[in-house]
Amino acid sequence: MSYRTLLCGVALCAFPIAIALSSEPARQPAIPNMTVPPKAGPVAFFPESALRPGMKGVAWTVFQGSTVEPVPVEIIGVWQNMWGPHQDVILAKLAGKALRTNVAGGMSGSPVYIDGKLAGAIALRLSTFSPDAVCGITPIQLMLEIKD
Repeated sequence: MSYRTLLCGVALCAFPIAIALSSEPARQPAIPNMTVPPKAGPVAFFPESALRPGMKGVAWTVFQGSTVEPVPVEIIGVWQNMWGPHQDVILAKLAGKALRTNVAGGMSGSPVYIDGKLAGAIALRLSTFSPDAVCGITPIQLMLEIKD
């Protein structure tokens, strides 16, 4: 093998790597209908029965200090009767910073909105050995039933 052939081979391998390293980092997915944290006061509820896989929403949580930040949410589905009869859990994938932190213990209670309506709150981490940040969300209807 000649020096010229070796040099061409190295250049062909290095070129795609250089392109990948110099490209712009992936952008955060857009968060539909929620660009600022919700204000205190009455809020509309998103019914569990209207949830469909692939729906997108946003959770609001604090990663550090006291700054509330949006976390993109994608609905996976609903786990019927997970805790018992009529006690469902919404399954969802988190994105954004949650991909680095996964679902942290301090996220419990973080509200989740779909189309600007409250769907529930993050309740548990389901992705212990997965690279995806999968969480369980307690539906708002279940929380309201417990309150009554």
